[in-house]
Amino acid sequence: MGLLAGNWNCSIQTCLISLVSLQSVLVISIFGYLALQQGNNSLYIRKHGNEYGERVLVRPNQLSPEPSGVCQPVSNFAFIKTHKTGSTTIRTITSRFGYTRNLSFLLNNDGRIGHFNGAFLHYSPLSSNFLPPLGVERGDFVNYRNYNISNVHLRYTRKGLSNLMYDIDNLKLFSILRSPEEQWLSWFKYYKKYRRLEGFTAENISLAAMPYINNLERENRDFNQQSRDLGVNDKFHFNDSMLGKVARELDREFILVLIMEYFDESLILLRKLMCWTFDDILYVPKRQQPTGTNFSDSVKTKLLEYNNADRYMYEYFNRTLWQKIQKYGQDFEKDLASFRSRLLRKQEECVGSSSVVRGRREFVEYHRMNHSSHSCDLYIDERFELEAKIYKRQTGNITHPLS
Repeated sequence: MGLLAGNWNCSIQTCLISLVSLQSVLVISIFGYLALQQGNNSLYIRKHGNEYGERVLVRPNQLSPEPSGVCQPVSNFAFIKTHKTGSTTIRTITSRFGYTRNLSFLLNNDGRIGHFNGAFLHYSPLSSNFLPPLGVERGDFVNYRNYNISNVHLRYTRKGLSNLMYDIDNLKLFSILRSPEEQWLSWFKYYKKYRRLEGFTAENISLAAMPYINNLERENRDFNQQSRDLGVNDKFHFNDSMLGKVARELDREFILVLIMEYFDESLILLRKLMCWTFDDILYVPKRQQPTGTNFSDSVKTKLLEYNNADRYMYEYFNRTLWQKIQKYGQDFEKDLASFRSRLLRKQEECVGSSSVVRGRREFVEYHRMNHSSHSCDLYIDERFELEAKIYKRQTGNITHPLS
């Protein structure tokens, strides 16, 4: 009988009047609550697509239920990390998920943060540049296999992962793409490529892009970086027919390609596909550039021409994203609002301040509040402490599962 169970000793007409009155009270209460929230000036960063952090007002909404017991959370997956697309934020989300569940990460043993940086993966029982998975001694190369998670920079091939990841037949794959001209300009600025040109500095970077581009052939590896991360053969970068075949193949292999400009929307899809919770996908932006730069339309037009493969992949997977959103059903907007409400509360609970890290790279770093909880520490992941703990755990230096 649910919430309406009880002893209803009334006529049908009387009961209907009572129910209508009750609905009216609820509607008035809800609108009163929303009106009260309009005075709340709490803001949070909604979109990753804006380098300087577009801020929007968020009004809390009723939380939709977490995934039921019908599905089980996916704990074996590969996130194919692309460059300057918001992928470091996704890495933090996936690192937190794996760390709190004591899972093994596929990591380079270079002593830094585990990237393979454009290299194809290769398994050998005789030697390895990987960290051992949990429970395997260093040097036992035969057993450098059955990793649960990959979330670092590498060049994707299904074959490269097949000898290394656990349960490859059921491994879930996903990645993220960004509008190609914005991705390239973010890369150009973040890696300070303007320094290669005489007379250009950070102050006149907007004037440096076109001379830099004109100094290169369109086949140069500085272009189509996202497609290269996805394993697209360089020979296909300006062949739309072959790009179409590759895109369809990737579409079959990947459960989702997120789109940076629709970051939150993409996460809602990922949550459902992975049977994760709202808390699993909470995030703080990582490697966000501190200021925006206006580049001319002519630069962006040239970049779309030179980044042809990235353009094709972005347009293809932007379409598939919205097709998946349409199939999600009527709950999508409710779940999106629910997630943003929870994200707002988590940021208010955990984020204390922010600062700009300057030096070889420049980006915004968010800091946790003083005396914050362990949950906040994992959420903020200040100075990539979480990734350092994962690295140390797999070298055998840390044994406690949540140390």
